[in-house]
This record gives sequence, structure tokens and C-alpha cells, in this order.
Amino acid sequence: MTERSLQNPAVVTKNQHAHLDRPRVHELLATALRSPVVSVCAGAGYGKTSALHTFLQEYRAHKAWIRLSRHDNFRARFWENFTQAVSLNDKRLVARLADVGFPETDVDYEKYMRIPDESVDLQEKYVIVYDDLHLVYDKTVLHFLENCVHTPFPNITTVFVARAEPEINLIGMMAKGLVATITESDLRFTKGEIAEYLHLQGLTVSPQELAEICAGTEGWPFAVSLIARSLKRNPERPSYAYAAMKLNVFKLLETEALLAMSERLRRFLVRLSLVDHFSAELVRELAGDDALLEELPRVGAYVRHDSHTDAYLVNPLFLEFLRGRQDRLSAEEKRQTYLAAARWCSRNDYQIDAVSYYEKIGEYGEIVRIVFDMSTPIAESTARYFLKIFENTPPVIAKSIDIFPMMHLRLLLSLRQFAGAVALGHRYVRELEERPVSAFNDRVLSSVHVELGFASWLAAPETDVYDFDVHLARADTYRSRHPRPAITLANNQLIGPWASMVGTERKGSLDEYAQACSRTAATRTHAIAGNLSCLDELARAELYFVRGHLKLAEQFLLLTLQKTRERNQYDVRNRALLYLLRIAFAQGDYAKTEQVAGELETQLEVPDYSARYITYDIVMGWYRLMLGEPELIADWLKTDFEQGSASAPMFLGVFANRIRMRYFFLTRQYHKLLAFLEGSREMKRYLFGRIYVKTREALCCYHIKERDRALAALREAWEISHANEIVSAFVELGKDMRTLVAAALRDGNTGIPRDWLENIHRRSATFAKRQQIVIAAYRKANHLGDEIRLSPRETEVLTDLYQGLSRSETALAHNLSINTVKLVINTLYAKLNANNVSDLVRIAGEKRLIR
Repeated sequence: MTERSLQNPAVVTKNQHAHLDRPRVHELLATALRSPVVSVCAGAGYGKTSALHTFLQEYRAHKAWIRLSRHDNFRARFWENFTQAVSLNDKRLVARLADVGFPETDVDYEKYMRIPDESVDLQEKYVIVYDDLHLVYDKTVLHFLENCVHTPFPNITTVFVARAEPEINLIGMMAKGLVATITESDLRFTKGEIAEYLHLQGLTVSPQELAEICAGTEGWPFAVSLIARSLKRNPERPSYAYAAMKLNVFKLLETEALLAMSERLRRFLVRLSLVDHFSAELVRELAGDDALLEELPRVGAYVRHDSHTDAYLVNPLFLEFLRGRQDRLSAEEKRQTYLAAARWCSRNDYQIDAVSYYEKIGEYGEIVRIVFDMSTPIAESTARYFLKIFENTPPVIAKSIDIFPMMHLRLLLSLRQFAGAVALGHRYVRELEERPVSAFNDRVLSSVHVELGFASWLAAPETDVYDFDVHLARADTYRSRHPRPAITLANNQLIGPWASMVGTERKGSLDEYAQACSRTAATRTHAIAGNLSCLDELARAELYFVRGHLKLAEQFLLLTLQKTRERNQYDVRNRALLYLLRIAFAQGDYAKTEQVAGELETQLEVPDYSARYITYDIVMGWYRLMLGEPELIADWLKTDFEQGSASAPMFLGVFANRIRMRYFFLTRQYHKLLAFLEGSREMKRYLFGRIYVKTREALCCYHIKERDRALAALREAWEISHANEIVSAFVELGKDMRTLVAAALRDGNTGIPRDWLENIHRRSATFAKRQQIVIAAYRKANHLGDEIRLSPRETEVLTDLYQGLSRSETALAHNLSINTVKLVINTLYAKLNANNVSDLVRIAGEKRLIR
């Protein structure tokens, strides 16, 4: 994060009650900002924002000011607001935050934390302000903010400004003295400050009148400000000013503020209250000429320009007052205001707000354009919001927008409603084919068939129908009638956790799918159909790989890399590199594994690949686990499994869970893994996923001495896989599968053919040997020798176990949770190749790991 990226945002709507330097309040703020968290809590009109904003202008730090509103309970809107605030002028950071998306789960938050890890300068001070937090009630947004205050960066201070105590759990931090609080009593004007403020306004009051003002206002800054304005108009009647304030604040606002304005300015301010953004650029556009802006100083402290943010600051009570007069505007005045605000929001990447304004005035064409320009898949909460608008669009308007049907389908796909998208696509086709032939109609039909092909591909695991190529061929037909630039899917489309979108174990299903991919490559439209354009070679490579034909698989993988390089299909390329890595282990070729790892690294330099950091972590996680280094995988992959997270980009949750399954097994968290395997609905959607589930279930049960259940699960895995000749899913489990299959051979009554068991036993034994060759070469290349590297925490836990402490005693001694201690012990098991605590202590003694 740079100095420019953390300036105050262009949206701050607050008051500056009194142009009074308040050393007492500034001293409180200076002290408070030394804490990791500051809570500024006071009612309306206490100058919370004003005092903090004024102080921060001179405070040496990187600053981000996030002005919250009721719209920020919509997570996608909050994320746009947050992203713009913390990334102002840093387009690269904006793109990275947009790619990650709003972190709806703790797992998502771990992914998000990669960004500040790489961006925060530990030598610099950062202040992040969340203003008007009382307007936010969405529990997921609040949970994100709660995570933020527990940031590991000691140089970041988070400030919450609200009218009520924030609904965030700060109790633990308060107990440790890590939260500074500023309340109404701190912000009230003292008698001396009221006197000084009146003096600065050129007003003189008697001691009795001053006492009356102090008692009546109780130091409420907004009331003091109103009384001062009234006294300027009626200097001889201070008691009248106080009585008027006490009678009705809004009435006094009307008397004191509106009387000084022209009718034109009054209407402009009411128009301004229709929007939530007060950027100087937008305010100028709404004003239409400089003469109106020159009149704004007459409003005084209620509306003023802030040169630091180039935004107008509006008193919140005055804004509420103005909103109560919006019924006096004409329909055309409202329309022009919303239109200008929508265009400004769209230009400045506040797309959710832009859509909201466009919807108010029925500009559905602009809404569709915004949706079209968004990266796909669209985040679930955003897609639901847009889908509701699409469903409420008047049919006559929907029929006039050529990309409307295509985007309607794409929203359903973003919501993973694959079968629904196929049904809707066929409905659109029937309706369009009934219309008279025209260039417009053919263009729409072409785009619908492209999207329908994509939907059919996504739905294939459930339907067992592989006709997506048919729709692309039909798109060819309609395009050929009226050649013109095609409406394409984005290049950064994500593919599934496997190339084969097959869900059934029916014999021949994998071959039928691969053939459909080949037919897709023969269409002209395939080149615009996103990732479908590169699946031909990858699907064939995967088919050869799972059947154990590694040389043929490698040939097709190299062709895949060539094609993805030409067509910028980064996710397909990522999967191809993973398969090459797996082949390198099966061949015992360490040099090849490092070459593939280097290729993966280059994908991190491709900004158009939105999932590059996540998929890199996943593939490198597999690599690290195969090297026997579970502690080196990304932290977010060590967390609980993702159960169909709504925030996870399409398919990436299942892809990541494949790595978690291996991690939890390697670190001996068998019961936790079994609990996931019993559910894992998303994983079981795929043929390969079901095989993964059953093989891991078999191994886990065998390790926890449930032999019969283990052999039953192995039989199920064989039943799912044998019709399509799948063997690699068993072979890659190496020595663990070899041991389990040996038990099955000894049993002799599993119902699994003996020749199949002997084949898997032989191949898994060979794989285990070649894996050890790669591990040995890796350790030698990195000068690791036989040395076992332990983290400080692992050393502490191992020492305690060596000294005879129980898990609970170890947890208490180091202020850890019992689950954390168990996780560390499981990691030690994997590192030392131990089976139990006694084994662990013995090996630790032999290797002199205890000092």
C-alpha cells in the first residue's frame, strides 16, 4: 500500500460544527491512535467525524477513510466501497482486491490476507477509519471487520466511528487494553470551549447567558453551532435562540439555513440528497455551472468543500432534513440527478451503486452493459441482486437489448443454477426462433447458443449429456449469416476441479466427454467460448493419465500448454501444469518438478488471470505435500474444508478441498477428514471426486483400525472406477495404498478382482519409490540432508511431550487451544514419520531434537 493508496476516500458526508482548534480532543485522539483499535462512539451532532478528520489531516500516517451507509449491508457494495478506499489511485491493488472478492468465510479471509501481507510496510503507520458503522448490520460484513481488528500488523490502527457501540466482539482486546474509546463526554464542548467558539464567531454573551447555553445544550456541538448561527441573526435575543433550538432542530435548520439561500440552491441541495456520493466532480456535474457552487458558502458549516479529499462534507442532520423535502422535486429533476450519479459511479468503479441509480430511472440497457463488463463468474450476492433486476425488467425492453438473454443465462451460471440455465436457454431459443429472421435476431441466437453450450457443459455431471458442442455449432450457423465481431466469454473463465465434467461411472462416459471436447474444437465458435476452446487436449490428457498411460498424457499436456499460451486460457494451463507435476513424481524426475514449479510462478505475473494466487497456492500445496512438507503449504489450505462457500469462485472450493484432503490425511487428522468425506456434496458431484472420497475414506479407516470399513470403502472405490479403467487415483497414494491393498489381498474376500489388486499393489509400490527419489533429490538440492526442520512452536510442543506433559497441560503452558496443540502434534507425526506419541518421543531422542 502506498501513501496515495490510503488517502481519505472521495465519499465523506459529515459536518464541521465549529472551526475551533480543540487541543483537548486532539490530545485524546493522539493517545488513542497508539492503540490497535479506537472506538469513537457518540450520537448525531457530536462532531465525531469532524474532530477525527481534522486531526488526521496533520497526522503522519497512511490513511483510508471508509464512509459506510445502509447500502454496505450488501456485501458486494461494501467490497467496492472498501476496495476504492484502501486502493485509491493504485489500480493494481484495486484489481487484486476485486479478484479476491469479499471474504465471506474465514477461509476466504486467509486468502485475502495475502494482499496486506505483501503490501503493508511494517516501518510505516496506517490508520483505517470505518465511519458510520452503526448503519451496518450484516453479520458477514461485521465478521470481516472483526477479523480486521485482529490483524497481525502492529502498525495498523482501525478506527470505528458510530452512534452506538459497534456490534463487533472487542471484549478480549479490551481486557488486554488494546482498545481506546472516545465517547460523548469526551466530545462535548466544555464551558470554556463554548465561550471560545462564540468569541471566534464574533459573539458576546453574558456569564448568565453562557451558563444557560451550557446547561441547555449540555455541550452538544451541533446545538452550540445552531445557537451561534441564530445569535448572529438575533444577537439581542439569546434566550430565543436557545428556545428555538430546543423546540425543533429541523425547524431551526429551515429558518437558519434555507432563508439564506436562493430557490435554485435549495432545489440543488435537495437533489444532492438523492445520492450517496459527494465527490466534487459529481457535485459540479449536478450543479451544471460554477455560479451555483459559488453560492454554496452561504450554507456555512452544513455543506463545505474539503480540499484534502476533493469532496463535499455534509452535516448528517442537514442531509436528513433535505431528504425529507425530496417530494418537492419533479420527476425530471430526479431522473437527471440519478442519471448523472449513475454515470459518475460507473466511471469510478462503484458499479453496484451505478446499477441502483440506473434501475431507479429504468435504464436497463446500461445495467446489462455493466453486468456484461464484469468478470465472470459474478459473486453470488451480486448475481442474486442483478438477477432480481433482470427478472423485473419489462419484457418489451428485454427483447430490445441484444445481450440481455446471454447475460440472464450468465447470472444463473454464476449462481450455479446450471440446470435452470439450460432450461432458460432452450426457452430463449424457442422464443427467438419464432420471431422473423433478422440480423438482430441471429446475433442474439448466436450468443444464446454459446452460453447454452457453456451451461450444458457445466450441467453435464448431473445430466450425463455431452452435447455442448452442438450448441456451439448452431452458434456458428447464426454467426455465418451476419458476420460481425463476436460477443465472447472472458479469457479468464475457470474450469472445473478436473477437466472432465463427468459425474457418472457409466462405462464410456469419459470417452464421450472427450469426444464432445474434440467436436467443440472443430467449431468456429470454440475460439470465443472461453475455456471450452482449450479443453480438447486437456480432456484427452486427463483420460490417458487416469488410466495410467503417462507418456500419451504428457504429449497431450504439452499440446495443451501450447494452445493455452496462444489463447490466454490460464486456468486450463494451471491444470495442465498440475498434471505435468504429477507425471514428474510418477517418473521420479525432480528436475521436471522444479521446471513445472517455475512455469507456475510465471502465471503470478498475469493480471488477467483473476484466480492466479489461489490456483498457485493449490498446485504448490500439492507439490509441498508430496515432498512431505505440510507446514509449507499456504495457511488458508490448512483450515476447515469449504462446504460449497457462496463466495468461493466457481469450482475453486472443490479444487482446494482436494489439497486439504491430502493435508488432513498427511497430518493424521483422520476423524476430521472422515467427517468431511461423509458430506462433501460438491466433491461427490464428479466421478473423480467420488473416487477421491472413497479412497481417502478407506485409508483413514485403515489407520484408525476400522479394517472392515476400510476394505468396504476400497471396494466401493473400485466399483466406481473399474468400468472406465481408472487407476491413477489409487496409484498416487503410494505406500499407504500399497499397505491397504496388501491387506485386501490377504483378506481374499473383498469382492475386488485379485489381478486388479495386484496391479495396484505393484504400481503404488513403484510410485512410492519414485516419490522418495524426488524427495531425496529435493533435499539434496536444498542442502537439507537428513536434517528435520521444526518451527519454534513445534519444538515447544515436542519438548513438553518429551517431558511427559499432556496435551491440555501443553496448551495451558503456551496459551494455545487444545486443537492447535493436536494440529502441531499431527504435523510432528508427519515430519518424523511417527505413529504415536511414544514413537514421536523415541524418534526425537534418537535424532537429538530435544535440547
